[in-house]
Amino acid sequence: MILESLGLKNYIDEFLDFSNVYFLQFTYYKAAQPQREDVSKIRLRDHTDDDFFTIVKKNQGGLQLHRKNGEWIDLNNVSPNSYVALVADSFMAWTNNTLESATHRVTMEGDIDRVSIQLFSSAKPSDIIEAKKELVDEEHPIIFKPYDTVGYYEYIKSGAGAGLGLKAYLGV
Repeated sequence: MILESLGLKNYIDEFLDFSNVYFLQFTYYKAAQPQREDVSKIRLRDHTDDDFFTIVKKNQGGLQLHRKNGEWIDLNNVSPNSYVALVADSFMAWTNNTLESATHRVTMEGDIDRVSIQLFSSAKPSDIIEAKKELVDEEHPIIFKPYDTVGYYEYIKSGAGAGLGLKAYLGV
């Protein structure tokens, strides 16, 4: 649906083949200890994900999205039967910044533990991420130079890119 809305219907098969490495992660966040005021409410600092997209299923509040105006919004009113889908760095580059990575973080308040399941969709290690030509023109010049996912993941894991994201990696 997303590719069709961007005029990229011809890339659906390529995209499905391209983004075929999946990683499922279960995360358990222990509730903050109320007697300790020095414990930060932030459990996972603000960041973007480095893959194509992330699907999140959560049992409690705590997931926050960063808006362009600087405001953090809580995703607490999401139906228990719903999932949150987040655009990530590789999809941002593939769409030439037409879709932007969702900056998000995890916070904890109160005395309830939080459980979350994330499904990450990534490109195969041998693939090169580059913007689709239909999304590049004089008004929308290419923003991200082509890159390989292995190099980007190594940058992230090295610590040099911790929290900096794709724009820092490519010097944008």
